[in-house]
Amino acid sequence: DDGIGVNRAKEIYRTSTKNYQSRSSAVLEERLELLKLSKEWNVTYTIQDRSEFDTVSGTLVTLIFNQYHNL
Repeated sequence: DDGIGVNRAKEIYRTSTKNYQSRSSAVLEERLELLKLSKEWNVTYTIQDRSEFDTVSGTLVTLIFNQYHNL
């Protein structure tokens, strides 16, 4: 994502008078939990503000899918 970044978005949200609530993280976690319950996949993720390690703005989301193999 090449937007303003997660840190800046949180800052805007804290100072905003609007009652906007993002559900994207909650939806992601719910879906990942469903995959985990299937006992076929273990998925982990990280969310990083690109400005913390680069000169550009945006958000980097990394998903790691590990499939369980039945022995």
